[in-house]
Amino acid sequence: MLKRSLLLVIFLAFSNRVSAVALFGQDYSLTLIVPVLMILFALLFFLGIYLKDNWKRFKLPVHRKHRKHEVKVETDFSSEFSNLKKSLKKQSDGQALDSIEDLTKKFLGEKLKIIGEFSFEELPKERLSLSTRSFIEKISELKYSGEAVTRQKIANLLFQLSGLLRVRFAGDEAPHKKRFRFRIPKISLNLFPKKKYAPKSLKVPRPNKLNLSPPKPSSNLGAVERLNRRLMGLMRKIELSLSRPKKALKLYQKAVELNRVIPRSGLTSKLKELNSRILTYKEKEDKTKLKKARSKKNKNLEKTSQAIQQLVKQTEANIIDYRKALKLHEKAVKLNKTVPHHEFSGKLSALYQSIVRTKERQNEIKLRNIDLQNQKKIKQVRDSKTSEVRRVMKIAENNISNVSKALKIHSKALKLNQGIPNSHLQKELKDLHDKILCERQKQIRDAKKRELEKINGEISELIQMSESSIKNTKKALKFYERALGIYTSLPERQGFTARLKELHEKILENKIRPIASPLENKKIELPEKEYQAKKKHSSANPNKIIRLLKKAERMSSRNPLLSKKFHDRALFMYYELPIQDEKQITSRLSGFYEKIQGPKHLVEYKKNDLHKTREALKEYQKYKNYVILEESKDRNEISRHLQDIKKHALAHLSKEKNPSMKRSINSLLRNINKKHEKIINLDTREIENLHKSSQNLLNEISSKSRRVSSPVSEDEHSINDSAKSLFEKLGIKHHSPHIPRQITDIPKPRTPEPISTSGEAAGEPEVFGEELIKPKIILKAAKIHIRPPELHERKIPESIKRLQKEKEMLNEKLRSLEYQDDILGKIRNQ
Repeated sequence: MLKRSLLLVIFLAFSNRVSAVALFGQDYSLTLIVPVLMILFALLFFLGIYLKDNWKRFKLPVHRKHRKHEVKVETDFSSEFSNLKKSLKKQSDGQALDSIEDLTKKFLGEKLKIIGEFSFEELPKERLSLSTRSFIEKISELKYSGEAVTRQKIANLLFQLSGLLRVRFAGDEAPHKKRFRFRIPKISLNLFPKKKYAPKSLKVPRPNKLNLSPPKPSSNLGAVERLNRRLMGLMRKIELSLSRPKKALKLYQKAVELNRVIPRSGLTSKLKELNSRILTYKEKEDKTKLKKARSKKNKNLEKTSQAIQQLVKQTEANIIDYRKALKLHEKAVKLNKTVPHHEFSGKLSALYQSIVRTKERQNEIKLRNIDLQNQKKIKQVRDSKTSEVRRVMKIAENNISNVSKALKIHSKALKLNQGIPNSHLQKELKDLHDKILCERQKQIRDAKKRELEKINGEISELIQMSESSIKNTKKALKFYERALGIYTSLPERQGFTARLKELHEKILENKIRPIASPLENKKIELPEKEYQAKKKHSSANPNKIIRLLKKAERMSSRNPLLSKKFHDRALFMYYELPIQDEKQITSRLSGFYEKIQGPKHLVEYKKNDLHKTREALKEYQKYKNYVILEESKDRNEISRHLQDIKKHALAHLSKEKNPSMKRSINSLLRNINKKHEKIINLDTREIENLHKSSQNLLNEISSKSRRVSSPVSEDEHSINDSAKSLFEKLGIKHHSPHIPRQITDIPKPRTPEPISTSGEAAGEPEVFGEELIKPKIILKAAKIHIRPPELHERKIPESIKRLQKEKEMLNEKLRSLEYQDDILGKIRNQ
């Protein structure tokens, strides 16, 4: 009070004398300046008190003499990397790898503060990142594994190294100097505290254990008294606010902090008592809050359970409407999650199952109705289609006399029938097709019969004309050859074989009829010259024959029938050659005919210059006729086999559904139809094409037989058999694939008879064993051996034998006459 009164007196004394103060060349009133000065004095006073109380807390940096550290200059790795990139262009792959390794080691040594040389294995891997480790492993693997170092790998390593040089390691920051900072205490205002019903464990700050030095005589007793008074005031406030534990705790914290500042405080025990009292009040408050929260929670649970029950009732009422029931069920499930222990989960799951079942029943009913409607529609469509097919079949039956038209209509019916699933008209269509085919075969037979009758009439006329002009051998032979040519062109030769043979023999007898014997006439006549055939104009040339023989030899493996044909043609041309040009041809022909057991004696006649004799000419003509007949026979057989393949392929084509199989059948039929004449005339190229297309078809049939779902039909087996016989006839190597036949006559297993009860009383019951059924033995098909052609005409008939005997007798007579002429000539010369 004295200080305050003193200041007031001084102020009043000065105020009478001074009214204004001059500052910076301007006068200011004391009423403005005095309050400012008083505020400044007050601030200085309070600052002095604060510094006096807290000067021990301030830690000022102590200035000491530090050792001078050597400042290391950091390497600029960006410039190092750019220099490395430039130098890599001039270096080899190995040198480039070494330079990358050196820069990596330099960077890691500087960053990890490693002094001296080191290897990658010595590095502390716990201080390195995963990317750095993998990069190091790649370098060591490239260097020591022995792999070829390429430019691509060097480029990848450079890219990874550029990423590594930008990495900052832990502990790389420069050491920062400690600075003095004036810390302002944080003030937290909890304006909107959240309501929490669970009790919180209180954390009361414990007083620090201070190792205090022995008490010194305090010079500031006034300050301690003030602090004690202040602490007492805080303790009274705490006692008053015990009903509000949060406020009491805050005040208690302030009191504890203040108690720490007071030296030798005697209020510590009282503070502890206050703490226990605060805690008891806090516990009471928490208990009341818990009671309120529990009661509120129970009320909420009752409400939610009632809401769930109501939702369950609503879902049961609306179970037919699936969507509405499902929405209500979902709401009930969400509410059930809030209930402890999920009391209604069982009931809700059962309700969901019932909803699903009702939906499934509804769907089943809908599906049944849809199926019934679809079945009705399908039945109507099917009935309309079947009636359409029957109508088309009726048209085909009416036009059965016109086979091509009937087949077209039948194919139309087949296409319509394919659109009907599980059609019952398949058998009727097959019967109609068979009927049309029978009609066609009947028409063909009738046409053939008419043609055959016409040809037979023509042959009989020619034979009669030949028989009538038998004395004129040339004319008779001309008619005979015409009749024979027509007869050999027939596929089936019957009725005229014997007549033609007799006619041929008669012509030969007339041609080789001997002149009356000179001994019988008892006249010496000059011997007749041996019969020589007139030399026909021929374009036979040895070079041409040799070319033909070479061609035949080339074709011997690919086309044996064509090879034999060429050999026979060469033989016929060979007979027209002079003797000096025949050595090479003779050896080739004799070699071929030895192999096939052919007419080697004709070659011998020509070789020995006996080819112009009657006997040689007769044999030559016979073999020529045999060749003509054999060729026509081969042509007819090949044609028959082709017709069989075509017939079975057409029959199977209508049944087949596989598109690839249909394509192969169509290609085979196209080959047969277009190149029929060329195949019959043994064109090698066309035969090979046919063999290829048939082989493709048979391979597809074989692959089909391996599948259980698609059995092989009889038509397919017939195609296989016909193809086999055709290529056997042509003499071509044909590897037919295995196509197993379906065994239909499998014996049924025998069922055991029931055991009679009479035998059980006597002793042990008899055991009836099932009889073992032996499987049917399937005989293997015998191998087909192709024999060489037998020349049946080589057997000389008795008439020719008689002629030969007569010829020999004539020759003997001629020799005797020549002998007599020689003797007469000698006599005349003498």
